[in-house]
Amino acid sequence: MSDILDISRIKALQPQVEAIAKDAGLAIMDIYQRDFDVYTKQDESPLTDADLAAHNVIVAGLEPSVIYRFYLKNLRISLGLNAAHGRVIG
Repeated sequence: MSDILDISRIKALQPQVEAIAKDAGLAIMDIYQRDFDVYTKQDESPLTDADLAAHNVIVAGLEPSVIYRFYLKNLRISLGLNAAHGRVIG
């Protein structure tokens, strides 16, 4: 499978990605209804339980799709997560 995403493949993934985004938003709002922890990433920026909950929803939804590799490369690294284990590092 190629890593190149042409416009027709992107359009075909749009409904799936929209549903994942809505589910991630619901996970965030669920966390914000209660007390939550805030962690510090390696770059000293904050990482909340809501960030991690949304991340987990997004990963679970994208994992079977072609865009998962792109997601891993960009978002997991920016969240300060160990890609092999999904744990906060630093």
